[in-house]
Amino acid sequence: MRRRLLSDALTTVLFADLKGSMELLADRDPEEARKILDPVLTRMIDAVRHYEGTVNQVMGDGIMALFGAPLAHEDHAVPSAR
Repeated sequence: MRRRLLSDALTTVLFADLKGSMELLADRDPEEARKILDPVLTRMIDAVRHYEGTVNQVMGDGIMALFGAPLAHEDHAVPSAR
């Protein structure tokens, strides 16, 4: 698979979060909430990296990931959907 530095290449952006987290964490203190969220976020981040994506941001209970950046991939959209 050829890779090149990103210039005018297309990029796929993935936003993913934990469904129902507000209800799950509403009555918990921040430390307890973090203990619940950290393993979930770690699995999400590991999955993005496994498919050669880049985690751009972690926001509360979710992530923003890029596929096809900073290194361009011709099939960047395929791994983002796995």
